[in-house]
Amino acid sequence: MPVLLRLLCLGLLVSASTAATSDEHPAVEPPGPDETLVYVIREGKMMGAAGGHWIAVNDNTVGSLRNDNHVILRLPAGIITLNIASGGLPAAAIALDHRGGETIYLLYELGATEFIELDDKRAHKLIRKTDLREPLDEVTPNNEQFAVLMNLSRLGFDVMVPSDGSAEPDAEHAVVTIFRQKDGKNFEFGIWSDSGFVGTLGAREAVTLRLRPGSHFFMAGNLGVTQMRADVEAGKRYYAWLDYGGWIGRVRLTPVLAADADELEKWLSKVTYVTPGPAIDSESVRVREKLVVDYVQQVAEQASRGEIDYNLLGPDSAFP
Repeated sequence: MPVLLRLLCLGLLVSASTAATSDEHPAVEPPGPDETLVYVIREGKMMGAAGGHWIAVNDNTVGSLRNDNHVILRLPAGIITLNIASGGLPAAAIALDHRGGETIYLLYELGATEFIELDDKRAHKLIRKTDLREPLDEVTPNNEQFAVLMNLSRLGFDVMVPSDGSAEPDAEHAVVTIFRQKDGKNFEFGIWSDSGFVGTLGAREAVTLRLRPGSHFFMAGNLGVTQMRADVEAGKRYYAWLDYGGWIGRVRLTPVLAADADELEKWLSKVTYVTPGPAIDSESVRVREKLVVDYVQQVAEQASRGEIDYNLLGPDSAFP
């Protein structure tokens, strides 16, 4: 793990400094220039609101929320990924990078896939209506960290730009195209390889990349992750479909067989091509990319030892 993120996690100041006040809730000292003060608020007016959620910052789980609660987190400013999860599944996430000296108010509504950042007026109204819940006495690992980091768009990063998808195979390269159909039109999913970020795809989008011959490992995630090994030959084309599982919410990288060429042509006629743009080179993205690639490489090693399952994109999926 990069030293920066390790220091952020070990240096979490999750107990908010307070001062005496006559109000129902104590006053909270404003953040210093090297701190970010975060309120995470959850209302309880909806069905199922009694269930609990865990709050995590980077690789540590630091608090929990229930019906009509709020938590106050005083964090070292820097690279901050904050997510909320329940039952081992990520719910909402946000990047709060380099916001030193700021107080941030985040509202989580049950069933939502993103936080709402509130203005002071609305936030203070909700804080008065909800109970303060103390952060955890001891932090625990954030088991949903990589499921969150794999989807950069969910964190607020817009890293893709239009492309013509015109990559061609040659004597030294194969071409792999990964695409989505119309399912899950309200969601975007990130795709990664053991060498870096591949792309984020919305419904009916596709990304194309050129690869050296040999084995390459791919992953994508939402609720859980999907793995695919690509054994590619120079001069060939390969296609994989990123399938979204509807109400289950899981994704799957599915190789397209060469025998399905007619069906593939219909699918590709409806997609638009995208590719990573200049935003991928920002510090915020590169720090997270290093974490995810290290994770993908670890999973690839497990796959090579036969410890986990994966789909194979191989000779049966080679197109001329």
